[in-house]
Amino acid sequence: MAALERQWEKSERTDMHALYGALIFCGAQLPPWLFSGLCRLLEQQFPQLESPYHEIRWMRVREAMSEMNLRADEAYEWASMKLADTPAHGGRDTMMKSYQKIERSLPENARRPRTRRKK
Repeated sequence: MAALERQWEKSERTDMHALYGALIFCGAQLPPWLFSGLCRLLEQQFPQLESPYHEIRWMRVREAMSEMNLRADEAYEWASMKLADTPAHGGRDTMMKSYQKIERSLPENARRPRTRRKK
């Protein structure tokens, strides 16, 4: 959530992807009618918006890898468990695909360094 807030502030409060991502991230805490109404409103006003689920999954996987020092397979499982009750839920493979999609879209210097651990 902090990354979405930084993205929103950095864009001078114009990045609708960050706003939409924060809405999805907080969706489980909102009444269903309010959540779906706000999503529909954003989607109608900004049809270019893509689902922010990939970004949310990427953030959770990266958090697990960077802050918790988990291996990739462990991070995918952890992210899947953490997002289980949210609209961004998905299994291990879903987390992996979203993580890889976002990582590939980042500039080289923003990507997480690939490291190999000894078994």
